[in-house]
Amino acid sequence: MRIVTVGLLSGLLFSGCAKMKNIMPSGPSPAEAEAHADTGPVLLDVGKIAKVNPSARFVVITFPLGGVPPIDRRLSVYRKGAKVAEVKITGPQRDVNTIGDIISGEVQVNDEVRSE
Repeated sequence: MRIVTVGLLSGLLFSGCAKMKNIMPSGPSPAEAEAHADTGPVLLDVGKIAKVNPSARFVVITFPLGGVPPIDRRLSVYRKGAKVAEVKITGPQRDVNTIGDIISGEVQVNDEVRSE
């Protein structure tokens, strides 16, 4: 009797899972995913200059969560929409902050940092 009960419960369980598979939405097919793949450059979030050390020519840049660029990335610094400097991310990174060397130009606190 136990074997029959276990067999019936197993059959109900597996048939329920098979129904759920048909109900669950599936992702795009590989062909659809390839057709919609973004082939352009990856855009970074806009960062802000948090601190400037003009004598040592480095800045602390704060980015949104998950938006910190990798080391050696060159970024442009903008003030009121005009490009004023260029920085190179050198690290280290801590949370949403990272360090960058000033390559050219002058940087002030609250300037925007983004890729070109």
